[in-house]
Formats: sequence, structure tokens, C-alpha cells
Amino acid sequence: MATENHTNVRTMASYGVGKFNAEFLAQAFGVVVFKFYETEVHLASWLTAIALIIYSIYNAINDPQLVT
Repeated sequence: MATENHTNVRTMASYGVGKFNAEFLAQAFGVVVFKFYETEVHLASWLTAIALIIYSIYNAINDPQLVT
């Protein structure tokens, strides 16, 4: 007989709120970084976007390799 795991709504909501906070802070940091490169470094927006895309691709390849 298989045992069923029932997660209550409060537990799921607490995980959701925690994830929301983490994602909010990550996006806020991304906005600040983008603004910094545009206003302080005077880098064109499209160059900043290209640099962030290249970093994201590098990070997607590199992170799984570090875990194993």
C-alpha cells in the first residue's frame, strides 16, 4: 500500500513566499546592475544586454559542471 504525501496549503504558501522574495531580490539586483552600466560606465544598452546574455549562457553551462 503506497503512502500518500499531502502537503498542506500553509507549507506550500511559505515556500512560495520564500521563492518570491529570492526572485524579487535577484531581479532588483539585475536592474541596479543594468542601470550602473548604462549611467556610470556609459555602455550602450544593447552591449549591456549582450554581455548579460553571454554571462547567462556561460553560467548555465558552468554551474552544472561544478555540482558534479
